[in-house]
Amino acid sequence: MKQKKVTIKKVPETDIIEVIEIKKLEVADTGGLLEIVKNNRFKKTEVVITLAILLFVVSLVAIYFYKQLNDIKKGFNQATAAERMETILAVDKLIVLPSDEQPTVATVTDLEKLKDQEFFANAKKGDKVLIYTKVKKAILYDPIINKIVEVALVNTEDTQVIENVQTKK
Repeated sequence: MKQKKVTIKKVPETDIIEVIEIKKLEVADTGGLLEIVKNNRFKKTEVVITLAILLFVVSLVAIYFYKQLNDIKKGFNQATAAERMETILAVDKLIVLPSDEQPTVATVTDLEKLKDQEFFANAKKGDKVLIYTKVKKAILYDPIINKIVEVALVNTEDTQVIENVQTKK
């Protein structure tokens, strides 16, 4: 049998009755004795424990993905550093490079943006550009045929060469 429990409070110095709370109650018959059972699904402590467990699980997942992202970045940086050194060593076998400066190494990715520049007239997608800012020299290198395609002086004020290729430092 279901019943409703109404908690009321009389407002002082008036004849007004204020309804504070209405609860649905179940009344169960147990061998002639009546028990009142509250129809609450969760207690406060159960909600707090559930939220704490959920927060813990979400934190573990966030930490896992953060570590995965760092591992990917670390692997990418090591790969690009190795590729960069490999390119510098390959070009160093073909031409004398400045020893007092580490170049910016870039990869040609979009020939359409470079077609108006004379330096990139014979460039192909995937070619490498070594840019030495101190000696103001740029070297276009084709790693597939292992040849230097072009060498030119670079104006460090004009960064158009650097903007149109994908750089790897």
